[in-house]
Amino acid sequence: MKIELNRNDLIALVKGSFVPYEAMESETLQLMGSFTGGFSDRWNWNYSVPDMITDQELWDTYNILLREK
Repeated sequence: MKIELNRNDLIALVKGSFVPYEAMESETLQLMGSFTGGFSDRWNWNYSVPDMITDQELWDTYNILLREK
């Protein structure tokens, strides 16, 4: 299957994905957000960062998230 994605689609795919602990070591993911641990573990997205990275980096980050599921 072939699907065309634009930049906004890539951003939605990445930000809509669960971020497992193993993927948090990715430099791009560290740039895109931060982990808050404690009573409520969660990933917090930095919403201005997608403007600073390329479409290829977004795609690579999405593939990292898929692999680490």
